[in-house]
Amino acid sequence: MGNSYEEARNRRLQENLKRFQ
Repeated sequence: MGNSYEEARNRRLQENLKRFQ
């Protein structure tokens, strides 16, 4: 109903993965 905190963490994790690759 409002997982902005978890969504923001997931977005940063995905961005880190793209930068790491």
